[in-house]
Amino acid sequence: MNKQQEYENTQFFVQQLQANQDEAVIKIAVKKLGEMSCDNLEAIEALINLIQTTQDEPTRWIGIESLSKIGAKNNDVIHVLIGQICNGRIPTRRIASQNLAKIIIDNLEARKFLVAKVKIAEDRFTCQYLAYTLARVEEVNEDVVNALIELIYKSSDNYTLKNCVDGLIKSKYYYQDKILNAIIKVVMVAQDYNTYYYTRCSLRQYLEKIGISVAVNFSSVRICELMLQNKSF
Repeated sequence: MNKQQEYENTQFFVQQLQANQDEAVIKIAVKKLGEMSCDNLEAIEALINLIQTTQDEPTRWIGIESLSKIGAKNNDVIHVLIGQICNGRIPTRRIASQNLAKIIIDNLEARKFLVAKVKIAEDRFTCQYLAYTLARVEEVNEDVVNALIELIYKSSDNYTLKNCVDGLIKSKYYYQDKILNAIIKVVMVAQDYNTYYYTRCSLRQYLEKIGISVAVNFSSVRICELMLQNKSF
């Protein structure tokens, strides 16, 4: 597709979003805009407007997916996705976090925005999806480590804790002293095997990384003792 064809197609599908009340037609237009070239500003602007104004949740989900395809390097797109993670309905938060996770892998600005949101996150679901997204960062630097630790202290939710531990598993050796108290907190919270099974699975991987081999049904008190004894890991 040459530039002229892309321009004409973008104009057509944007007009479909603005002039059509049929959700089926709108969904098709949204998908087509997601096939435009990366950083097509007109398509990005139209999709952002749709996401922020539509009353139809499935249409919003398709808009999020299309937007993440063509706006991975656009800060406005990152802000919109983070906004949906923090303020959207639960299925929308999940879809926004899954799509942002694809962008954030090697995007320093996206990480900075997410870390800033962690500082003001309060509700359970915001913590869950911020943790999910941060856990998928490729390079877990000090800012990401601090954000994951902060989420551990903000939430006792199984999903949040599991993702925080998953992220911390990828951290460098020289962050381990900083992480120790947070991991001990997770170990003590995750005492119930059934409630915290997935968190315990992640903890097991982390503990193996620092040289402590355990079963998933480990004793929380015993693990804390072993971690403190091996603080020099």
